[in-house]
Amino acid sequence: MKKGTWLIVTVLALALGAAGYHVVGFIIAALIIGVPYLVICYLAPRARHTGWGGCNGTGEARSRLFPWSYHRCQGCNGTGRQIRMGARLVGQEHVKAEYAAGQAARKQRASQRAWR
Repeated sequence: MKKGTWLIVTVLALALGAAGYHVVGFIIAALIIGVPYLVICYLAPRARHTGWGGCNGTGEARSRLFPWSYHRCQGCNGTGRQIRMGARLVGQEHVKAEYAAGQAARKQRASQRAWR
């Protein structure tokens, strides 16, 4: 399922739950959607880097000036995968540590004005 489709299904489920059974329906719908997401974040913490500015999981981004050349994607650090937001918050400890180390490295490169 694509990200856009998943978002539409999530919004519809929450709206229908809230419309049918008010707060209780909203909570039940949120649990039906949230629990599987948290399980997926625990079992598969990385997702393909897609979306606007994404490399579609290749790890390579096209140059704007010379479209036939590539460079390492800065969004996923050239791996083609990103750590899911849920895994950053409630995932396994080694995934949280990997994300924190990546953030610290990006912050250090920014403070040194280094882009690689």
